Amino acid sequence: MYYTWLARRNTILLWCGVQAGFASYVMTHNPRLHPRIMPNWSQFTYLNEALAAKKAVFAA
Repeated sequence: MYYTWLARRNTILLWCGVQAGFASYVMTHNPRLHPRIMPNWSQFTYLNEALAAKKAVFAA
């Protein structure tokens, strides 16, 4: 009896964690879903800025 609801609770918590991780992955990789208040939401924005700065340094 005790094991049943505990296993069910753990399964639900694990599944919610998987869904939350998938949702944040989709949000991070889809620019159309980025919030307006956080234009730099994408993790690749910082990488592109760093690469652009490096190119500017070497070009000068």
